[in-house]
Amino acid sequence: MEHLKELLLGLAVIGYNIFLVGGDWVLAFQAYPVEKTPFLPYLGQVWSVSAELTFYLLAPFVLRSLTATVSLVVFSLVTRIALEQVFNFHQAWNYHFFPSAIWFFLVGHLSREIHERGLIRFRGSSGTLLIASMVLLTGTRHGGFVSVWFYASVICFALSLPGIFQATKDNRVMNFLGDLSYPIYLIHMMVLWHFAPSGAILYLNSLARSDTPLPLVIAIFMAIV
Repeated sequence: MEHLKELLLGLAVIGYNIFLVGGDWVLAFQAYPVEKTPFLPYLGQVWSVSAELTFYLLAPFVLRSLTATVSLVVFSLVTRIALEQVFNFHQAWNYHFFPSAIWFFLVGHLSREIHERGLIRFRGSSGTLLIASMVLLTGTRHGGFVSVWFYASVICFALSLPGIFQATKDNRVMNFLGDLSYPIYLIHMMVLWHFAPSGAILYLNSLARSDTPLPLVIAIFMAIV
């Protein structure tokens, strides 16, 4: 029976690495409370693509109704805040658990709706909201990701995005950087594992305090290629 369980888990891991859907749940709960990535070591960040694909599967059924969208945002926020009361900030429940994370996707959709309906009209609103988001984010030094500062910052940032997109969508430099961002996201851990296979996060922390841009240069080069 144990061998069968290991075989099924191995097949599931292969499936997640190919199709991605469900990887966020497996990452959080296959060895709970320890998190264990179902992906290849240098593709651990792909769990977020798994969450994104799950949202895309739900989007056609949810986003057609403003009531359903708002209701799901409220449900997700209540779920997240309730879990915070139990676990404080717990990566599995507050970061990888899809019901407590779906509001991040939905608030982006609602921001677009607000922008298209002209509900935020004052001049320079996107820049003001972006600055407000950054200022509010400094408050998370005291409360982290379970503070009102964090939620206010996320909402202001989301509300700023439609206007920023409109202002930059025809800019060649911004489009080039946008096209580059996803391949960098996919391969940056591969580069970090090459430089520090036993401690990529520690290496990142040391890199942030150094003047050595080599891993970043390599990641950008690989992304362009």
